[in-house]
Amino acid sequence: MGRSFDNVDHKVAEAEFFLNMMWGRNSEHPQIDFLLSAYVSAARSITFALKAVLRETPGFAEWYAVREGQLRANALAKYFLELRNVMQKTGAMVVNRSASRDQLARILTRQLSGQRRTWFGESGEKGLPPAPDMEVPAAALQHFRTLLEIVYDCYVDFGPLIDPQQYYTPEHFSKIGRTIEDAEEALGYPRGWTSLGKRDTLEYIAHRFEMLRRHAAGTGGLNEIFARHLGRTTPAPAPLPPLDLPEEGWSDLPSGGRVYIPKELRKTGSAEGDIAAYIASLKTGRPEPEQIAEDSSPVKSEDFLALQKLIFSAVRKIPHTCFEVAVAGTDEPVIRERVFCYEFYHQLRVLATETGFAYSIGPELDKGGHPIIRGDVIPDFVVHQPGDMGLNLCVVEVKPLSGDADGFDKDFRTLRDFVQNYRYYRGVLLAFGNSPRAEQVIMRKTGAIRELRRIGVHVWWVRRAGEEPVELL
Repeated sequence: MGRSFDNVDHKVAEAEFFLNMMWGRNSEHPQIDFLLSAYVSAARSITFALKAVLRETPGFAEWYAVREGQLRANALAKYFLELRNVMQKTGAMVVNRSASRDQLARILTRQLSGQRRTWFGESGEKGLPPAPDMEVPAAALQHFRTLLEIVYDCYVDFGPLIDPQQYYTPEHFSKIGRTIEDAEEALGYPRGWTSLGKRDTLEYIAHRFEMLRRHAAGTGGLNEIFARHLGRTTPAPAPLPPLDLPEEGWSDLPSGGRVYIPKELRKTGSAEGDIAAYIASLKTGRPEPEQIAEDSSPVKSEDFLALQKLIFSAVRKIPHTCFEVAVAGTDEPVIRERVFCYEFYHQLRVLATETGFAYSIGPELDKGGHPIIRGDVIPDFVVHQPGDMGLNLCVVEVKPLSGDADGFDKDFRTLRDFVQNYRYYRGVLLAFGNSPRAEQVIMRKTGAIRELRRIGVHVWWVRRAGEEPVELL
């Protein structure tokens, strides 16, 4: 799946936000017009996002064709679909602007009875179906719940593909031929992180998956929306009864809570000491990245800080049109990594020239046939002084948040190899794209942020055009 289902969640939350605002602006103009326009745009994007995320999923096309037929047969859904097109293309306003004689009579009755005073008028716009005889917020609410039912059905029918709470289960991992250790690694933890010893019973593994689900991103706030409007939440494994563990091995922590430490890990006489010793044992013994770079090459930390300043400045100059590319014939923009990279390289080269930056910036430098670097690897960017392996400053990989997991994995391996094996002082994974949960998206696709930081690779994320990247920890 190329894009994250977070895109759909975000649009649902956005549509509900404007819907809620409409209920608080029932008689104020032009605020109600603004909010209605924002709502119909966000609501239309829900199905756009749904199709963009799942279009390549087996069975989705047939599944969505049924829901699309239901929307076409729904008069209110059809009205809001056309309303969005009209408002986007003509700027038409449809609240309390014109009405027939019968409508005026109904409007007067509502006013005299103290009911809400926001209703649809007849806009006269070509192609717009007759306006619903409903108050604007009530019509929007009914329409929103129709769309929400479709998204909810998606969580039911495609749950394990889009919902971590349904993905991280023993049943699903058995079905896809993976293990609990694979699940731990996918979430950024060491393999065996949830193990309490050699207790590989089905009951014990189920509890380990339950522990991982508590730390995995999920429907979260969207489930609150489902509960508010539909009175139900998405499928999820039932809570398990407490795990029956021997009393021996449990320790109270000074900060509160208890921790179980298997016998083979109890070495220091205190829970804190045992935990610290276990964490230390996970290290490979390789010196920290700063130490490697300073000891093994002329490259200094100030060189990388100068590069970071250039990268951040270059990213701020990248226009919106390079983050999302408009496509003729559709209202849905596309994300093109290469478009972003070309503009990023241009801005970076201009700034490097202006500041007299001492290193060469090589875009998509093919390392095939290199006498030292093995494999046909083509990093997005290398910052170095050609011909001297001791002056390799940085390797940079760029990836949109919508990129697939295989692409993230490939970039992770490239960054790891160049830093660990080919004496590059630092690596950078530069992710871009709008998401309320960027770190979780990257963690879900690589499981590697902690590992990347440990070996000297920075993960920088820029949400939208004009903003400076932030570092993900």
